[in-house]
Amino acid sequence: MTQTQTTVTQQNSDYYTPQNQFGSAILYLTNPEDLIEQLKLTMRSQYLDDNGMPVSYGEPLANELGIATVISQLRSIVNQVTIMSNLESRHEESLRNSLARSLNKNLMLNRIKYDMSDDARDIIFDETIRIAVICIRRAYESGERRFWKGQQPQEVRTVMEGQTGGKKGGLLKFIGWGK
Repeated sequence: MTQTQTTVTQQNSDYYTPQNQFGSAILYLTNPEDLIEQLKLTMRSQYLDDNGMPVSYGEPLANELGIATVISQLRSIVNQVTIMSNLESRHEESLRNSLARSLNKNLMLNRIKYDMSDDARDIIFDETIRIAVICIRRAYESGERRFWKGQQPQEVRTVMEGQTGGKKGGLLKFIGWGK
């Protein structure tokens, strides 16, 4: 009896990839809307109770125009496209600094228009930049994309065993391979 061994190959197993395990949940799990909604609640000085209803705990940090403008600026970076990108540290720094400059300018020039105190402006600026940095970090060196792709190499080894001489098996004769 002889053994023939084929070469060892590597392939990705779709069975264990997060994409297969979570399927359509990829849209939900990469969606940063919860972070944006949490920032809106913070700027409105609210939180959600056990029933999901907003409860106020103080004066809003800005009026609705100010909140809408900050959220608009934040959405330019905090979105699914950014999360599924491949960013290097220089991109990360550039995006963060760009948002920080434009947000700072907006909040400084429109403090009265947005009905904000200096302390409120600092809180809004800090919270917005934190959310943006977290979102950008998810894209650092294809982090999120690499996770969803699930590159988990596995070895596949094929071994064939057969007889080299003598009497051939009944099945081999029947299908004509034993000749």
